[in-house]
Amino acid sequence: MSERPDDRPRGFAAFPPQKSGAARGRSRWARDWMAAVEDGWPVGASLKQGRTIARSGRLGPLTAGPGHLAAQVYEDADEPYTVALALPEQDDERWDALWERVADRPAGTAALLAGELPPELLEAAEDARFALLPGYGELDAACGCDAPEHPCAHAVALAWQFSWLLDEDPRLLLLVRGRGWTTALEELRSVLFLRALTGDEPAADETEPDAVPDPEGTPPAEAYALPRVPLPALPPLPEPAENTTEPVTGIEADPLERLVADAAARATELYAYVLGTAAEPPPPLDRWRDTVRIAATHPDPRVPARLRETCGRPDALDRAAEAWRWGGAEGLTVLEET
Repeated sequence: MSERPDDRPRGFAAFPPQKSGAARGRSRWARDWMAAVEDGWPVGASLKQGRTIARSGRLGPLTAGPGHLAAQVYEDADEPYTVALALPEQDDERWDALWERVADRPAGTAALLAGELPPELLEAAEDARFALLPGYGELDAACGCDAPEHPCAHAVALAWQFSWLLDEDPRLLLLVRGRGWTTALEELRSVLFLRALTGDEPAADETEPDAVPDPEGTPPAEAYALPRVPLPALPPLPEPAENTTEPVTGIEADPLERLVADAAARATELYAYVLGTAAEPPPPLDRWRDTVRIAATHPDPRVPARLRETCGRPDALDRAAEAWRWGGAEGLTVLEET
């Protein structure tokens, strides 16, 4: 998997129950996805059951990432289990071939650079022998329900719900094949840039003379033929700073370190909830309860003293902090509420 943040798995909130309406997605990409799923799977009766489960609200938050889709299944009072779909990622050579074919199509290139996923992308994929939609036998399913059918109805339900995500953002189709949107655009722009340098550009359609815009930030080829100009002299080095113990910004480092740690802990809770691996995280604390939490947990003894001066309840802070040390947020609630 790529190390780029844009290529990492993404989480999506669970779909609420739906009493009526078509299960199939509304967009062309959603319909093409489900058509490919039905062609590649001997779903039979699982198709109707999967559609029912998809609309029932029994699937938890969805995760979409390179080569996989996953969700938690909630059945009655039992513990949730995981359903997952695996789709092979395309290798770098196939992606390069795809962008070469895309660059041959001015209208499709312009749409991609504008943030859309055009129908021309499927034509380019066919020319490049690039499987964008799942082919026969490519989409593998695994589920903790232990049903004898393969794929089971939960796997079909996950495929249905992914088609709904494609209604909102069809670019997720590139992600499950191994490329985040930012990475895909960078690779396409590199192809366009090399073509501009070598003069090997496709002829624009007569009805669309300006269909292919220059990649953003790409200098014209003539710029590389200009004579080199000497660089200006370096400016003098700054005078060394005076020795002082005062922070340059006026802000001491320890509060910032604590804020970063708290933000990371909160982000971890939210991410675990989005992935469906943890219960719903507690709501953010109000100012007083957050003040008590910091006073109770910060290792620097200077922090409670600073908080005592600014919290507005100096006499109550020490007692509240001690309650937090013993019982956390619930301990503070027991102390302050009848």
